[in-house]
Amino acid sequence: MRGRADIFVGFFERGLNMLKPGGRLTFICADRWMRNSYGSALREKIIHGYSMDDVIVMHNVNAFEEKVSAYPAIVNIHKGHQGAVNVANATASFSERDANAYLAWRASGASNWHNDAFGGTNEPLAYF
Repeated sequence: MRGRADIFVGFFERGLNMLKPGGRLTFICADRWMRNSYGSALREKIIHGYSMDDVIVMHNVNAFEEKVSAYPAIVNIHKGHQGAVNVANATASFSERDANAYLAWRASGASNWHNDAFGGTNEPLAYF
């Protein structure tokens, strides 16, 4: 961690360091580390040794019991070689049913998906 980082960056780093080959780390937290300078070291760490498998951006979703402005996203990372990334943007109507639809799309291997709750693409890592 460096600069004005969110505290969860330390949890990411510790979690990644604990992963065994093929191990998986999934968090829901603010996505600012993917865009701001304080996340650059974490992004670099992920690029060299891990695979960002899923990013579900949930800015318009009430992801928590209390209403908060947290720019939430779900990220799913595993220790291994980088493959394509499933990137989805959820709308305010995203629900548990749509989470299951996301998992079905992910398992299908289709390159794109779109419905009223989210739009997703499967693409090479270009998110950072």
